Amino acid sequence: MRVAFVIYDGFQILDLTGPHEVFEATGRYECLVVGPRVGPVPASGGLRVHAAFDTDLAPEGIDTLVVAGGVGVDDARGDTALVDWVAQAARTARRVASVCSGALLLAEAGVLEGRRVTTHWGREEQLRTEYPGLAVDCDPIFVQDGNVWTSAGVTAGMDLALALVEDDHGRERRTRWRVSW
Repeated sequence: MRVAFVIYDGFQILDLTGPHEVFEATGRYECLVVGPRVGPVPASGGLRVHAAFDTDLAPEGIDTLVVAGGVGVDDARGDTALVDWVAQAARTARRVASVCSGALLLAEAGVLEGRRVTTHWGREEQLRTEYPGLAVDCDPIFVQDGNVWTSAGVTAGMDLALALVEDDHGRERRTRWRVSW
C-alpha cells in the first residue's frame, strides 16, 4: 500500500517522521514524500527533508494521504498548486489523514467540510473560525470520520499511524508493532 506524506516549508519534522517510521516498521507500506518541489524542504526546526516528488510528479495510486502540520501550514494554504493537488489526491485515495495543524491544509482543500475533526488545541479556534462547516473536537487524540482521520498534537500522529495500521492489518499485528513504540 502506498502512503504519501505531504510536506511544505515549515512543516513539523515529527509530524512526518513519527508516522513514517510506524508505517515503515511494518514492512507493508511504500512511503513517499511529496512537497512543493523536488529536493530539500526545510522543516520548522531547520532540518531539511528531501521530497522525492512534487505535485506534478507525484505518482497515482495513493492508498493513504497524510498531511503534516507545522508553523508553515498557513503559508502552505496559499500555495494553490499544493492545495489543488491535496484536493485531487484526497478524492482518489482510500483514506486521508492529517497530523496536528495539517488539518488546516485539508480544510483549505475542502476535504474536511461537514466532518468531525481534531487538531492541535492551539489551532482549534483558527480551525473553527476559518472553516465553520467543520465539527471541531479537540478532546480526542485522533478522530475518524468515514475515510478521513485527523490527529491532535505532534506525537498523536504516531498514535494515529498505529490506528491506521490496525485498520489495515488488525489489532494483533498492531499490538506487535506497537511494542517498538
